[in-house]
Amino acid sequence: MLGSLGSVSPARAGPQHWGHLGLCLWLTAAESLDCNAVFRPPDSFQWFMREHVDFPKTSATNDHLYCNVMIQNMAACKLTHTFIHAPASQLRTICTSRGRCNLYNECDSNAAYPVTTCWLNRPPHPRSCVYRGIPQIRRIRVACIWGLPEPWGSFPVS
Repeated sequence: MLGSLGSVSPARAGPQHWGHLGLCLWLTAAESLDCNAVFRPPDSFQWFMREHVDFPKTSATNDHLYCNVMIQNMAACKLTHTFIHAPASQLRTICTSRGRCNLYNECDSNAAYPVTTCWLNRPPHPRSCVYRGIPQIRRIRVACIWGLPEPWGSFPVS
């Protein structure tokens, strides 16, 4: 609902006369912005850090064990998951000065980062997921909103 416009004609009303949804619709129409950017959850960068960043890398006997322990700690059984082994300060710059972004707010890093990609080895059994870990140094792609990486859309770039 756009709310009361009072004596202002709807055709001339700007976002100052509308509610939050009206503002988002106006911004989208006027500037082709993504409405999700307006309503970014306040802790999504911390969520990104918790889900995808392990710096310095947790010590493990091998990368397979590393993946098994890390994903078990997340209480999830995913087909694939990537952990980035770089400090938050470097990852923030991908969304601003050290990355190339597309129209969908997905930004590719200019620099390569150490990552470990975990692949599910076999169909999961209840409470038992076995992973194959592959360490690499490669460029990454992150979803960015308000200049910060987000937990969805993070993956290595070919």
